[in-house]
Amino acid sequence: MSPAGILLMEDTLNKMIYKDGSRSLRRDKERGLLPRGSHSCFGDFPPDLLPERPLRRCQSAPRVRPPPGMATTQAPLQRPDATARPKSAGALGVTGTRAKLQQLSATRTMRRPASATILRPVDHGPPRAGATRRKPIKPSMLRVFYERGDLPVQIYHGSMGRLLWKVDVEKLDYHHYLPIFFDGLREKEDPFRFMAVTGAYDMLEKGGDRILPVVPQLVIPLKSALNTRDPQIMCTTMKLMQKLVLSGEMIGEALVPYYRQLLPVFCLFKGKNIPTKDMGDYMDYGQRKNLNLGDLISETLQILEEHGGEDAFINIKYMVPTYESAVLCGWLKVSQLLRSGLDSGCEVSDGGCREERLSAGALVRELELVGDRLHYEKLSGGGPKKGWISTKLKDKKLVARADRHTEPTHHCEGETGVRIWALSDIHTDKAENLKWIQDLPSAEFQNDVLILAGDVANTLEVLQNTLLLLKQIFWRVFFCPGNHDLWMHGWRTGNSLDKLNAIWDFCKLHDVETTAGVIDEGQKRVLVVPLVSWHHPQWDTEPELVEWSNVPTVGKTVADYWSTKWPEPLQMEDGSVARAMDELNDKCTGWAEALQRRDEFDAIISFSHFVPRLELVPEKRYLIPACLSKAVGSAYLQERVARLKPDVHVFGHTHFGYDMEIDDTRYLQAALATPQERAFGGSIVALGSFPVLEAKPCKVWDSIAGWPARYQSSWSEYYRRYGRKPQVTSIVPSVCCNFYSATASSRSGWISGRMPIWLFGPLQHRQYEAQMVLQDVRDNTGKDAHDSRVSGAAHRTPPSSRGEPRFLCASDAISPLATSERVGLCGQTFKSLSGS
Repeated sequence: MSPAGILLMEDTLNKMIYKDGSRSLRRDKERGLLPRGSHSCFGDFPPDLLPERPLRRCQSAPRVRPPPGMATTQAPLQRPDATARPKSAGALGVTGTRAKLQQLSATRTMRRPASATILRPVDHGPPRAGATRRKPIKPSMLRVFYERGDLPVQIYHGSMGRLLWKVDVEKLDYHHYLPIFFDGLREKEDPFRFMAVTGAYDMLEKGGDRILPVVPQLVIPLKSALNTRDPQIMCTTMKLMQKLVLSGEMIGEALVPYYRQLLPVFCLFKGKNIPTKDMGDYMDYGQRKNLNLGDLISETLQILEEHGGEDAFINIKYMVPTYESAVLCGWLKVSQLLRSGLDSGCEVSDGGCREERLSAGALVRELELVGDRLHYEKLSGGGPKKGWISTKLKDKKLVARADRHTEPTHHCEGETGVRIWALSDIHTDKAENLKWIQDLPSAEFQNDVLILAGDVANTLEVLQNTLLLLKQIFWRVFFCPGNHDLWMHGWRTGNSLDKLNAIWDFCKLHDVETTAGVIDEGQKRVLVVPLVSWHHPQWDTEPELVEWSNVPTVGKTVADYWSTKWPEPLQMEDGSVARAMDELNDKCTGWAEALQRRDEFDAIISFSHFVPRLELVPEKRYLIPACLSKAVGSAYLQERVARLKPDVHVFGHTHFGYDMEIDDTRYLQAALATPQERAFGGSIVALGSFPVLEAKPCKVWDSIAGWPARYQSSWSEYYRRYGRKPQVTSIVPSVCCNFYSATASSRSGWISGRMPIWLFGPLQHRQYEAQMVLQDVRDNTGKDAHDSRVSGAAHRTPPSSRGEPRFLCASDAISPLATSERVGLCGQTFKSLSGS
């Protein structure tokens, strides 16, 4: 939900809770906390044309003052009492001591009733300081510009609730308009508030490098909004501050000199979490909608410290003394890769030899901190038990604070060691898939690493919740986005690149790794490299199915063409989107440093969502429809994998189980796929016992056992036995009869001597599917034995001694499978392929 939508929901909740109107805008205006509306679109009327006094209900028309310079025909009435008394007489005619004596004598002469009680003054103590009391709000510049019609924007009065810009946002003068929208953050009345919040978010999402020069002009609007001390305005302002810092590089550092103007008010509200009454429903609402002041202040300060450079913490500490650093505090967690670095601060002995390094993820306790040097004691992980390390290297942070409740785990000291698992296409929008993830035993994977190769969910909220869930189950999670992750479902502003940046910001904030990282355990060091990519039709170079008509095009078949949105001039058809996504690897994934230092590691594992080679996709005659081969891979990705030469590359997207070695690189795909695909094509989706028979990801590497044995998968075994023949364009009959129109030259059929693909799937999956299918057949046929619609099929089965149809049991089918035989459709048997 958009920030402006959350504000509207909060207004509705206030109306439901405070039915007396104590939180209404009208009451705030009566108390002078909110500005009243202007008299006209040109501002207020001149004072000399306003009524002398407020209108009464009984007056039909006000008495207007005459314009200056015009004489009146009737002299104004004079009250003689107002001028007859001397000035010192006052309203009662006496002042000072004389008035007090007269009042005292009058009181003594009064007859007090017998029932009257004497009231004694009560000492209420010192008055309240009012430090957190709301301050009156002055009209903003946005209100003035909007009433004059000087803003290139209008409100879209639809169900979406957004702004329509009359000019492209990227072409606006940010020095002029961005401070205006930030100045409107202190508004509480719509449409001014809605326009300020939505407009500011739109400009920050598309501002890019133009935001940094405008930062000094935003300080006064931010300060004015925070100094209103209104909880709602402060929450909105802090969210905009977070968005501002994360909108571009160096913005956080540019705000450091202005901490003295922005942060003093944080001290007053740092311990205040509930914005209104301490009611259970409002507490839950505030936590879900991120409206708790104290939590927002801590989160904002943490983001300011992380992106403010080396001087950020000391300036924050000076203004907010109770703030605890989010980088160096209590238990410490050493990470060998933050941003683009690959090593923590390791020690060099006097002789110049490199000593043993602290492993990534090791937990250490702070003994002494001198500048950027940390004296530590190791609690868990690999490396020296005590020593000194650098907390940062130039602009790279090498040490980060771990959770206070984190317990030290001793990797490589048990029997399991550290394992790396692979998973892709989990699609947790599906309830069955989400339950599959939730059922993963966290105790089994708490020391392990997960490689998640994209396609988590269509919406950002579900994706974020899934990543947080996986982060609780696994020790470390590496992630690269897929095509479904960049769909515009629920993302109403910006484009798919903006959503990608939002995903990366979330991952950075919650320690989900999207850059190259090192798994350093025991005597082995493994480098994990994520690769960002996108598909393009030019990647497919195999022959087309020209003999068939009515073959759909990729632009009308693949949902990515209408479910994603890209900034101009990027287009999916010409491959510019794929090229732009590939260029992000040079900026955001640590690719250059990983390529330069690849020889320092014992093993390299890379992963991507899309397919890096044509050999990993079934030929066109098997695909439904055939144009899908143009929307699965990238030539730019293939080039990067060829340059890196990893031992294993994990990919996804096609939902086919794969384990194939090409040019000394092992390619794996372990896609959870959809529940329907697992039910009707389990042998093709399966990779060994994954994902149905064994509900756990696919293991890629073990610190003790090393690489796992080859997994059984249908397409890999099929092409390993028969090879590829893309020049054959005779489509499988089950495909062409449903999707294509035949011509005079069309051909359909199977290649002679080849077995069906599903027969090459994992044996245990075929046995399981035989049990399920035959059980359904037995149940359905048994119930419908007397139905005329199935009588013909029933009598084709050899009858029993009593003349009734004999049904085939699951055990009858499993028996030949267990003896390495296959049952044909016509009753004949043939030997197993490849001994499986």
